[in-house]
Amino acid sequence: GDAQGALSHGLEAARLARELGDRALVAHATSRGGCARSLAGQVAQARDDFASALADAEQACEVAALPPYVMNLATAEQQLGELGSAAHPDCASEAATCVELAPELGYGRCE
Repeated sequence: GDAQGALSHGLEAARLARELGDRALVAHATSRGGCARSLAGQVAQARDDFASALADAEQACEVAALPPYVMNLATAEQQLGELGSAAHPDCASEAATCVELAPELGYGRCE
């Protein structure tokens, strides 16, 4: 596909979501932009997008979205050689634990 076109659409979607004040939608659009950047070989920029998406999802109390954002970030960091433990068996388990512990830590879908 057209990674640059996808990135352009993702950036515009993130901009509109910011205008609406919808942090969960910002996180989703930013993450999709990160995927487009990654496919285009812009892994460092993708990593920054994934980190931003994770932060927005946390602020939006999007508990179910956290594990994929954590895994996207870990994958980009591993591709950059910056996360030696990304392939560690506990990585996926730790992401799943985020969802399990979130309610006890005060996180949840904000209403």
